[in-house]
Amino acid sequence: ATALADAALPEPLLNALTAIMRSAGNAARAMMALEALHLHEAAKRQCTILCHVVRALQAQWPELPISIDAAEARGFEYHHGISFSLYARESQQELGRGGRYMLDEKAEATGLTLYLD
Repeated sequence: ATALADAALPEPLLNALTAIMRSAGNAARAMMALEALHLHEAAKRQCTILCHVVRALQAQWPELPISIDAAEARGFEYHHGISFSLYARESQQELGRGGRYMLDEKAEATGLTLYLD
C-alpha cells in the first residue's frame, strides 16, 4: 500500500487497489470486502464469478480452506477470468496453478499444471 501511495495514482484508483490488496486472506472475509467495492462493471462481474466459484467449492468440500488474493497476478498473464494456485499447509511452495484461457478467438479452455517435484 505504501508503494501505491508513492505512485501518484488518481485517488479513486488508489483507494480501490489498496482495498483489493487488503482484502487478501480468508475467503469469507475477502469475498465480503470485494463485494463491497465500487468497481468497473467488468471487474465487478469477475468478483461475482469468483464468489460463485468459492461458494460452490465450499458447498462441495466445507472443510477445504480457501483464501483469496485478488491482486495476485504472477504467472497468470495469459489467463482471463478465474485463475488459481494450489497450496498445502505442509509445503512452502505452491503445488500447482491454473485457470481459464483462450485457445483462439472463439475457444476457451481451463487448464491446471501440477508440480510433481
